[in-house]
Amino acid sequence: MNGANEVGDKKNLVLKNDLVLNELCSSNEVMDTTDFSCVENIDLKDVQTIDSAGLAYLAQLKILHPKLSFSGYPKKIVLLSKLYGLSFLFGDDE
Repeated sequence: MNGANEVGDKKNLVLKNDLVLNELCSSNEVMDTTDFSCVENIDLKDVQTIDSAGLAYLAQLKILHPKLSFSGYPKKIVLLSKLYGLSFLFGDDE
């Protein structure tokens, strides 16, 4: 996985790739959603670009690992998630 950092007994993963279809298709490490079973938080602070495929990827991770949380996400990711009806990803169930 890209940029994994362990913090105490809790695992925090910092994603450093853009979450766009082209990046997701070319990176085997990012695509394997089963690898996230021990991750509790994904930090999105370094993600500069996200498209609908990236958002679908985050939704798939959350569905497979319900206790997973996201942090460091920019407003544009939250806005895109609301447009697609996926605001639950970031704790906003409006």
